Amino acid sequence: DIILIVAGGNVIAFCLRESGLALIIAREFMGAVTVSHIWYMCALVCVTLGVIGNLFSSTMIALMFFPVVAILAIKVGAPQVVMILAVFAVQSACCLEFSSLDNLTIFKFAEDDQRRRYLSRNDFARAGTLVTASS
Repeated sequence: DIILIVAGGNVIAFCLRESGLALIIAREFMGAVTVSHIWYMCALVCVTLGVIGNLFSSTMIALMFFPVVAILAIKVGAPQVVMILAVFAVQSACCLEFSSLDNLTIFKFAEDDQRRRYLSRNDFARAGTLVTASS
C-alpha cells in the first residue's frame, strides 16, 4: 500500500508539473486572491495546507500541493519563507488518527495488556487541534 501511495503521488506530481496544470492552478489562485503582503500569503497557504493536511498524509500533500505552493511563493517574492512555513503547517497537522503514519500506527497497534487502546479518536482530536491551531 505504501508503495502505491508514494508512486501514485509521484506520478500525480509529475503530471501536475509537466502538463502545466500546477501553473494554471497557481495562476487561478493568484487571480482569486489579491496578495498585499507576504505574511498574508503565508497565513493563507498555512491555513489551507493545515486543513488539507489533517485529511491526507503529509507525503501526498507535499507531492501534490507543494509544486503549486512553490509557484505561488515565487510570485510573491519570498519562496524560502513561504515554503518553510508550508512544510511546518503540513507536518503540524495531526488532528485525526489517520493524519500521519505515526498517528495511524499508534492508533492501530498501541494496546495495553487487556487489549485496550492507549489513545482514542477524541485524544487525537483534542491534542491535534491544539497543535494544528498553534502552528
